[in-house]
Amino acid sequence: MINLKPSKDPQKILDLVEKLRRDVETIVANNPGIEIWNCDQTGLVKECHGMRTHSRTGSKKVKVKVQSKNATSHSITFLPIIGSDGFQHDKVFIQLGEPNGRLPQKGCYSDNTIHVSVAKSHIMSRATAEHFFQNVLFGGKVPATLLLILDSWPIFRDHAFIKSFAPPSTDLHIINIPPGGTSICQPADLSYNHQLKGIQKRLTSLVMFRDIRYRVSERDNLLKFASQAHWVIGSPRFKSFIAYGFYKGGFIHSKPPPFDGPKQFIFGAGISKPCSCSQEGFTVCPRCEESFCFECFWDKCHRC
Repeated sequence: MINLKPSKDPQKILDLVEKLRRDVETIVANNPGIEIWNCDQTGLVKECHGMRTHSRTGSKKVKVKVQSKNATSHSITFLPIIGSDGFQHDKVFIQLGEPNGRLPQKGCYSDNTIHVSVAKSHIMSRATAEHFFQNVLFGGKVPATLLLILDSWPIFRDHAFIKSFAPPSTDLHIINIPPGGTSICQPADLSYNHQLKGIQKRLTSLVMFRDIRYRVSERDNLLKFASQAHWVIGSPRFKSFIAYGFYKGGFIHSKPPPFDGPKQFIFGAGISKPCSCSQEGFTVCPRCEESFCFECFWDKCHRC
């Protein structure tokens, strides 16, 4: 068997990543007060389960109970913006894939923390990227001097296209992580995305274990989860956690103080306390530190 696709040279990738880090150092040194942001698309499976089971290692067949088999193979795109100082943008971009490329007339769940785009596929295109740049990345307050760290998605490599949406007053710098280098230095991949998906898996497992009548993959419920998870991770408590991705990626040199992981905190020992509505505790709010039941926190979207 001959694979005509050229193999990646690990040493070459490491060399390119080191060059990228030096480029970032130079940009930061030449622009005092510059802010560093990272934007990264990640796919959220509509119904996501952990891979741990009680089956013996090596078992050829492992049966897993799910709510919807179809939902375990379909995704949405979740695109947050995070900063090297522990910043998380107030709004997250979400792309849904719908059969006819549009939402039903009744619409869908929405709040001021999510911007929802719809197409026939959840995979972003140039048209939906335009929505992201206009309405999320440059849709609110933008730093006077900003460095964007992006991966090598073709649209992210089109710097002129991106800069066409930036405010004229912003001095915008853009660098791209080389192909094959995201697992080494992409800040969101090194911290944020792991916890986001961990929260989703834990929530799904608890919903099924406690036999809560709630379809996690339904459109509105999925959007509520995306909004609430984004709000949770954006808590001031987790600033060090977000900044750690930039430290681990080699873009900042000061190690953030010790921190709790979002999943470990919100599903920790505090959930043993009942909710104020007297129902069984399900999640600890990272902001007010009170215990809430599933309905109050995830379905009614508790905010404090």
